[in-house]
Amino acid sequence: MKIKNSLIILGLLLLIVAIGGCGKDKQEKNKLRIASSPVLCEAPIHIAAAKGFFEQEGLDYELITLDTPAKIDSVAANTIDAGFGMTGKFIAPLVNGLPLKVTAGMHTGCIQTLTTANSGINSVADLKGKKVGVASLIDAQIIATKRALAYYHVNEDDVEFVVFPGADLPTALENGAIDAYTHSDPATAIAIKDKGFKPILNTATDEPFKDEYCCISFVTAKLAEEHPETVKKFVNATNKAAQWIEDNPEEAAKIQLERNFVTGSAELNGAVLKTYNYKPSIQGGYDALYTAIQAMKDLKMIDGNINAKELADKSFVYFK
Repeated sequence: MKIKNSLIILGLLLLIVAIGGCGKDKQEKNKLRIASSPVLCEAPIHIAAAKGFFEQEGLDYELITLDTPAKIDSVAANTIDAGFGMTGKFIAPLVNGLPLKVTAGMHTGCIQTLTTANSGINSVADLKGKKVGVASLIDAQIIATKRALAYYHVNEDDVEFVVFPGADLPTALENGAIDAYTHSDPATAIAIKDKGFKPILNTATDEPFKDEYCCISFVTAKLAEEHPETVKKFVNATNKAAQWIEDNPEEAAKIQLERNFVTGSAELNGAVLKTYNYKPSIQGGYDALYTAIQAMKDLKMIDGNINAKELADKSFVYFK
């Protein structure tokens, strides 16, 4: 009888330990898989790694190098847990059920529309009847362009969008194949400096974008549900890194180059980072998500029956 009672007690103790272990697993993830792209504005991920902000939060992590478009597929396939990206590019996938949660706004800016100095095009309003080059018909750059056209009362049907590989856009503009093009920094900043192109839209400084967070941090829905404490640490680390960049843009640019996170020059990259507002905001991230959803509804880039607030509420998670 004593042996039987002892076995029962031992079984109960093991059960308690197992339950406690499961509870802990719900709070902490062994290793956080963080997407990292060789993009200048993704500095918060790069700096959080280089300056030890992830470790300061107690995170065990690995950086997984991905091209920006691959992040959406990687979230869907559960091969990454967290990352950074342009708000607009996630909207259509979220409509289609992408299991992703936005966690904070990281910075403003990073997209520009350029033309030649003697094109006669001086604003977005002058793009009516023109050919505008883009790298994709579904990415954040074309979303920004269409939003800008609407803001300046230009019907997007009066503009012809022409797709070229991003690296070929400057040549296409010089050769007259297009009248202007939209792309991201630092490529646009380099083209302005080296080729004398002029910007007619800079989302870091121009309406309707200058106060809107263009880029956000995110985690997978699975991570948010199963490991909330890990998400808090990720948000704290990336927000801390973003603020550090705001205070030290030139140093951030040097670190990115020294650690081979990006290419370019420290002087130019630092100047570009200075034009962004790297004051991270959790509420600002939600507001940017809602604004982007509503704008894409208005532009008929997503189903007009989508409730913008419901999708924003579903796709955002508050951790701080």
